[in-house]
Amino acid sequence: MEDTEAMPRRERGFTIVELLIVIVITGILSGSLLLVFGSANNRSTETRVISDLMTLKRASVIFF
Repeated sequence: MEDTEAMPRRERGFTIVELLIVIVITGILSGSLLLVFGSANNRSTETRVISDLMTLKRASVIFF
C-alpha cells in the first residue's frame, strides 16, 4: 500500500470556484454583446422607418 500524502498532487480538473468565475465572465461578455447588437438592430429599424416616411413624402408630393 502506497502513502497517498507522499505522492505529488495530480491535476484533476477545474475547481468549482474556477468554473463559476468562467461562467460569470462569459455571462458578462454575452450580456454586453446583446446590448451592442440590440442597439444596432434598433438603429436599423429606425433607419428603415425614416426611409419609408421619406418615400411616402415623395409619393404624396408627386400625387398632389
